[in-house]
Amino acid sequence: MEEGEGALSRLVADVGAGTPTGNFWSYTNAGWCVLGRVIEAVTDTAWEESMRQHLLDWAGMHETAFAFGAGAQPRVSGHEITLNGPVPVEPLVARAYGPAGTSIVSTVTDLLRFAAMHLDHRPLAPLRAVHAEVSIHGWLDSWCLGWAHFDWADGQVWGWDGLVNGERSLLRIIPEHRGAVVLMRNSDTGRAMYRSLFADLMEPLFGINVPPLRLEGSPGAAGVDAAGRPRVLYLMLWGLPRIDA
Repeated sequence: MEEGEGALSRLVADVGAGTPTGNFWSYTNAGWCVLGRVIEAVTDTAWEESMRQHLLDWAGMHETAFAFGAGAQPRVSGHEITLNGPVPVEPLVARAYGPAGTSIVSTVTDLLRFAAMHLDHRPLAPLRAVHAEVSIHGWLDSWCLGWAHFDWADGQVWGWDGLVNGERSLLRIIPEHRGAVVLMRNSDTGRAMYRSLFADLMEPLFGINVPPLRLEGSPGAAGVDAAGRPRVLYLMLWGLPRIDA
């Protein structure tokens, strides 16, 4: 992360010198970038090497890689959905933002392995403890340590969303059922589709009712057909491999 060290150092110095602004919750990708630099300082290795050694290899996530330039790793081409159809977009691969997820290339199977690690390894359970009682309409009900918490009817669900230009991924884990659901798209649209699709899956699989998302598609808008329905469905799989704790 050498090209980002100076900027991160200045950011941390500015934040430390600032006046506290009160008790409120705020999310920023810069925090993950600072954490990545902390990992490098503690381990004396590149952030990606530490992730590979201490997380990815241990979890069996051998299909996950780090890409720093277009074409550096095999990946699905991201698209923006426009009125004229899908338009390819260049992937966001800046290494300085890697710890926030921009340089990680993964698969549905590896995301399920990541979920299995969190469900099987008890020392990771405290990460699901609520730390901020914040609710964002149509998204999360409270915030934990790296996980969003969803207080849905008949079950507790945790997860997170990956979103960059042309790409969207969603991971939801249901510890009570040792279950997980992953959705990956080569478009950054699809929140309404995710909520309707997951509503059809969560109830029969886990007995959990997903609350409806009150967002109406406008017929003829980008990514919406004449009836107001999303146009693109990319990939959906579920089923967990077990990882020994």
